[in-house]
Amino acid sequence: MYRVLILEESNLGRNVEKAFKKEDIISYKFSHFKDGEMLVELLEPVRGDDVILLASVSHPVNENLVKIMICADALRRASAKSVCLFTPYLGYARQDRRMNPWQPITARLVADLLQTSGITRVITFDLHAPQIEGFYSIPIDNIPVSAILGSIWRKSCPPTFNPNDDVVVSPDHGGVVRARAFMNAAGIPNLVVVNKYREKANEVASMQVIGNVENKNAIIVDDLVDTGGTLMKASSELKMLGAKDIYIFCTHGVFSDNSIKKLSEYPDITKVIITNTIDKSNELINDKIEYLDLSRVVIGIIKTFQEGKHLIDFLHAMLAYDPNKDEELKKQRKN
Repeated sequence: MYRVLILEESNLGRNVEKAFKKEDIISYKFSHFKDGEMLVELLEPVRGDDVILLASVSHPVNENLVKIMICADALRRASAKSVCLFTPYLGYARQDRRMNPWQPITARLVADLLQTSGITRVITFDLHAPQIEGFYSIPIDNIPVSAILGSIWRKSCPPTFNPNDDVVVSPDHGGVVRARAFMNAAGIPNLVVVNKYREKANEVASMQVIGNVENKNAIIVDDLVDTGGTLMKASSELKMLGAKDIYIFCTHGVFSDNSIKKLSEYPDITKVIITNTIDKSNELINDKIEYLDLSRVVIGIIKTFQEGKHLIDFLHAMLAYDPNKDEELKKQRKN
């Protein structure tokens, strides 16, 4: 029996909670001691239960990470059969290698800490580096949201849409697999790669576009947007090479350094589509940045586990899903 404990204090977490029966949700109490230490207390038995722990390792990253580990330890000590961490955004994933000999590999350290705390499986969306899966000795499911976004793009296009008029852009060589997943789902045959060189984090020293974008709509596909510097610089390069409208699809909106305002005011960008793996709903208040809710995907994955079905079957069904034919979704949009 799979039950859900929701640490995710966001619109995503609230939407997931509404989708399940009361007996499926594990209640708990969370508090701080005066010195800042955290305490998680379960308010009901979980002995023999398979538990899905829903929580993002996002801002405040360190507090949320420790909170997850404390909760996992509480579940393990309460004799839960298994603890599956469903983390829409897995923080520290960008620290998957050393840039110089005196740096740590923090993504590996986080993997060790989560497993030691009692986590027996991890589900996440669009890992920054797929090789991070190798840091874990437990099962890890890296869900390709980029493919889902590509499917939505294809189904939301007007009838006159011609895929040959579009080109998918990977902002670096490491994102080519992600961009191809979007391409295949969207039915777009053209791919362009941006070759960039960084001298330090969040700063691109040089950039070269490999491929033809002239008179085409450019769709930049990336796993996350942080300061937005790479995306803005790439957009300008694409415009200089003759691209028409420029759309940006990103799974995770970290949005540091006032980047929401910067992206909204950047003239070369037509639209930014971001999902709610990181809750920024209070800040996304303009028409240029569109917020895509993944609640339906999260709920579907959890119910797949509850029903004992294969996750791959759900993902195939998700890629075939047409939001324009979903009557329930239409009602939600009207309200």
